[in-house]
Amino acid sequence: MTQLLAACDAAFVVADADHSQWSIGNDHIRKTLAWREGEGLFLETLEHVATGHIWRAQRRTDAQAGGEFSLRWNDAILSARQAVTLLGVRAETDAPSGRLPDDLLHAEPGRQLAPRPSPLASSASSVTLRLDLRLADALEVALCLRARSDVAVLEQWLEVTALRAGVLSRVAPLTISIDGMAAPVLHWVRELQNHGMGMPANGPYPAFQVRHEPLGAVKLESGLRSTWHEIAWFALDEDNGGDGLFVGLSYSGRWSADARAM
Repeated sequence: MTQLLAACDAAFVVADADHSQWSIGNDHIRKTLAWREGEGLFLETLEHVATGHIWRAQRRTDAQAGGEFSLRWNDAILSARQAVTLLGVRAETDAPSGRLPDDLLHAEPGRQLAPRPSPLASSASSVTLRLDLRLADALEVALCLRARSDVAVLEQWLEVTALRAGVLSRVAPLTISIDGMAAPVLHWVRELQNHGMGMPANGPYPAFQVRHEPLGAVKLESGLRSTWHEIAWFALDEDNGGDGLFVGLSYSGRWSADARAM
């Protein structure tokens, strides 16, 4: 039995009976996250509703797998699976401006948080799920997800508050741990802004081309600015076709994306 927490047109957020799993999605896509003591927060399922295809994370292979995000705090790599406390869960129908409602941030004494615009402000009908976590008694991390009513897209971003002095680096707002893809293939667009420099005098022009490589064969990175080497977008599927995933990064700075076998 599930409980409806928020809804707007076809977009929804629901929780299971004991409030240890939460799903956000619409008629096209559905993502379910789960919390367990000792295991933290992790991906339970990601479903393509139209085909019924479900992706799951193989959590037993790696302490980070399924952890939804990763970041470096001083010398430690942390994900949602290293969360020691689930501070709270909120689900809301978004304001038309695309800004999170003020009460969604529920600031605590001694902690200052200001409402922030979403990565893609829009007047489209949408719902937001926010899960507040404490990591290593040093950070409070809000994992935020947004679903709009009419597209098979989920937005995901982090809001991080440091509880003591330290160095935060290499923040990955989304990690994808996929089990069941026998031969995953990565598709991306190469050389956008660097197309005029270092190009061959003759032969095939390598810039502005869609590339296809086995997952893990290449590391994607922005270069000098956000689209110097690669555009901040890639798709992932199997070499036999079928369902796949695509990811886009709404960010104007330098970035990188890497893959490894687990």
